Amino acid sequence: MAGRSSKAAHEHKEHAPTSVRCAVLTVSDSRTLATDETGRILRLCLQRAGHKVVYYDYVPDLVREVRYCVREAHGPPYRCDLL
Repeated sequence: MAGRSSKAAHEHKEHAPTSVRCAVLTVSDSRTLATDETGRILRLCLQRAGHKVVYYDYVPDLVREVRYCVREAHGPPYRCDLL
């Protein structure tokens, strides 16, 4: 059984992209772009791993605002693979 898992994982990795288009969205009532240290670190880590951060924003903790940004990040022109 373990042999099949290893083979499946290897095949999956073989066909997986090496880079994806990413969005980082900070949801906070107290952060701003200037004070969002976690978002800055996450963007840096993604970029160092070879990914493209094509969308970054922060929104207050309101469902309507979060939904809007998620839709925006997934649609043109950003077309993010990962949020």
